[in-house]
Amino acid sequence: MKIIEVKDQIEGGKVAFDLFKEKLQEGAQTIGLATGSSPLEFYKQIREMNSATDYEYLQDELIDRFGEYPDVVAYLLEIGLVKAYLDQVFVRLVERKQQKVTVKFEPIAKQLFLTQDYFKALSMTQLKAQIAEEKGLIEVIFDIRNKKDFEILEALKQFGQTLLEIKQEKEED
Repeated sequence: MKIIEVKDQIEGGKVAFDLFKEKLQEGAQTIGLATGSSPLEFYKQIREMNSATDYEYLQDELIDRFGEYPDVVAYLLEIGLVKAYLDQVFVRLVERKQQKVTVKFEPIAKQLFLTQDYFKALSMTQLKAQIAEEKGLIEVIFDIRNKKDFEILEALKQFGQTLLEIKQEKEED
């Protein structure tokens, strides 16, 4: 085992990201990083992402620091952006099982969004879906048969972004 000492969390995050990037470029499929009690700055920034502006800033920051980064890192950033959108529209859970992705909303979503709001957001995606209510919670169930991961992620991003725009319009009124 190789141990690398760093002066603080920021330097640790940078070193970890460099190692992460290097291993991905070498073709690694699985990477484990022992971080001790200090979170990696890279993951923290992705977790704290709240908007497309934050996403673009983080992309620029990564390119400035490390140059072009692998597709796996770009995919991780996309997941962070989708999570940011869905968190802001009160999504409790996103679950993928077999040929479906289920998006479950918090109870407060019923007070904010009308059925037509969900349909408007769904119209921005390329996936078939249905809306249901389970135990008082709204669920949107996407049919992902024959869809690639990037298509599913893009649909979730469009769905979340559109719902967020609807939410912001309602808050302005």
